[in-house]
Amino acid sequence: LGDSQMNFLFNFMTYPYNISRQREAKEKRCGVLDYYNFSKAEAWIPPTNARNETHVGNQTQGPYDFGLKNPFCMDLLGWKNEMLESSIGYNKTRFVEKLCLDYASDVEQQTPTTRTSQETMILYITNQLERRNL
Repeated sequence: LGDSQMNFLFNFMTYPYNISRQREAKEKRCGVLDYYNFSKAEAWIPPTNARNETHVGNQTQGPYDFGLKNPFCMDLLGWKNEMLESSIGYNKTRFVEKLCLDYASDVEQQTPTTRTSQETMILYITNQLERRNL
């Protein structure tokens, strides 16, 4: 989980070896909920103290720029969610996954049951772990 700094680390990883499958978000900034296979919330709720023409806003809760003007999109530019899998031996698969998150308190990715990007990400991770019997 992380921002652009975590992405640099992910890109330099050499494990898992012999990558057998790769999955990535189709859209970098606006494809997070599609990657998670989640529906969007009916109405997107902007961050508290969102900036406007007269107020700069709270920079600890995102989105702050692009995502504020484009609901359900990230401010983070150039990075996307990505998973790599490697088949090792009989019936064993290892995987590593990079999930992008912009702010310590983030409301970019909202679903019908979650209100923050952190809640949405935890739901996704929980589903992935259950699916993989981990």
